[in-house]
Amino acid sequence: MVLPVVLGGAHAHHDMAVSQGASGVWATLIHTLGYFTVTAAAALLVYQKFGLAMLRRSWFNLDLIWAIALVVTGFVALMA
Repeated sequence: MVLPVVLGGAHAHHDMAVSQGASGVWATLIHTLGYFTVTAAAALLVYQKFGLAMLRRSWFNLDLIWAIALVVTGFVALMA
């Protein structure tokens, strides 16, 4: 998702796109590594601090929230 922004959109020159493409890949990899690190830390913290019993009681449907967020984002993008 970050790569088109780093490349400068569809009108980027080829030479600049090649050099910025590599930095876009690195930016995406660093972003992904950071995301996984924070997610793992949060999961371990919740598991060790609260246990699975708390998760069973307070679980909510993330798939539904994600689907609603995608539909709203698509609608906003369509209207803009």
